Amino acid sequence: MLVRSLKLIFCIFTLVLLICSFPIVSGAVEYKEVKAEDIIKQIENGEDVVYSNSFIKGTLDLSEANLKTVSSSRGDLKVIESKIEIENSIFEDDVDFSNSQFEKPVNFVSTNFSGNNIFFQSTFFDSVTFFNSTFRGYTNFCQSTFFSGASFSNSIFCKNVGFNDAIFYNFVEFFPTTFYGDVYFQNVLFNGNSIYYGSGFFGDVIFKDAQFVGKTYFVDSTFYYNSNSKNPEFKNTTFNEDVVFKNTKFYSDAEFLGCTFVGKADFQHSHFINNTSIINDKFNEVYFYNTTFSRVSLNDTDFQEMEVYWTYLENSLVFDGRTYVKLIKNFRNIEQFDDADDAYYQYRVEKRRHGDMSFQSKLFDVFKQYSCGYGVRPYRAFGLGSGIVLLFSFIYLGRPTISSRNGKNKVLIHKLLPESLRRFIPKIDWPNPGISRLTTAENCIQEVSLFDAFYFSMVTFATIGYGDWYPKDKFRKWVMIEGFLGWLTLGLFLVTLTNVMIRP
Repeated sequence: MLVRSLKLIFCIFTLVLLICSFPIVSGAVEYKEVKAEDIIKQIENGEDVVYSNSFIKGTLDLSEANLKTVSSSRGDLKVIESKIEIENSIFEDDVDFSNSQFEKPVNFVSTNFSGNNIFFQSTFFDSVTFFNSTFRGYTNFCQSTFFSGASFSNSIFCKNVGFNDAIFYNFVEFFPTTFYGDVYFQNVLFNGNSIYYGSGFFGDVIFKDAQFVGKTYFVDSTFYYNSNSKNPEFKNTTFNEDVVFKNTKFYSDAEFLGCTFVGKADFQHSHFINNTSIINDKFNEVYFYNTTFSRVSLNDTDFQEMEVYWTYLENSLVFDGRTYVKLIKNFRNIEQFDDADDAYYQYRVEKRRHGDMSFQSKLFDVFKQYSCGYGVRPYRAFGLGSGIVLLFSFIYLGRPTISSRNGKNKVLIHKLLPESLRRFIPKIDWPNPGISRLTTAENCIQEVSLFDAFYFSMVTFATIGYGDWYPKDKFRKWVMIEGFLGWLTLGLFLVTLTNVMIRP
């Protein structure tokens, strides 16, 4: 019975497996073989090249093709009058369309390029599409010109790809495109919109001297860290319209050196995992809301308006005095006064740490930090005043004792300490108490509560002087000291409070 049940289960499992695998088997693609030389002959004859589910055997090289040529600023170009449309196909070897001029659309959809691909100094007058294609070898589009739109969406570049000195007169799309090798866009002109939605960069990313005339989108893109690669580099890059790096992740160091942002630069919700250099750049409007930095440098960077909260910069900003001053002014201009105060406070602290100051200057600076927070922390002056009043309250109270029920001094607190600690804490040899009421004779012993001493200290600190209490002879010096400290502390508190509460 058990054996029969096992056989039944095995049969059912086998049947389910066959049913599930049927669509895969039935949907298997049969590639027809096409010789590369046949495609070259079609191009020579001006025939449209249209293939689907094909395996293109051999090297597709137009260098020896018999085609008419035209002169251009970049040399002679072979004129290709054929429409090229290849879908769901495989190129066995290299593809060389260098120094060519394409008069009609070029479409490669779901195509696998097994070898190297050379489109060097090519001109595309019509649309260019490399949708959902895979480039397994090196790819070269350097010095190429795209007059119409170009799309590399959902494609994969397994090795290095170069677009140096290329010109895109219309839009170009790389979303989502994956670059496993290095990608070079040096000195490229992007005249239309450039879209890199969701793209992944695993190697070097070079946009040196590139110019983006249209809008640029790097939304949801990722720059991965690779020990063999350099940093994503935007050096001397110009963005004439808005550029958006929203939700972009930089796992390796990011460099924006000498860039110009004419439009809005949006880095909101982006994450810079390693060092970020934004140096000598020029921004009009830049947004860093909810942007996280590990370590960021804004040295010699100018900006008209920077939308950011100080909490996202305070623990990661590399100190530069001019940068801090610009940020403080920026926070005040956009009415983020609390951020301006926090940035100013951090600026003074960092300036003392990094500046060349004498010991006396540092000591005075520390006093300003903890007494009033450099004029932006009024609660510190209030706390300092409270501490002074409380300290002098115990001084006026006299030698601390524990009183018995009959009011006589019973045991000194000093005597209650362990023997090992007594020698470190000397006895207070002051009269007890240090203040007296006006109605009490000088020689009369009277009890003074802590509240009485606190009251007298507060009156002295505030320089009110009601006259109901007076200090004894040896305590007059403490009254003068507290009065001076009170005058100084109250002044600090009022100035700091005014500075914080009254805004321009």
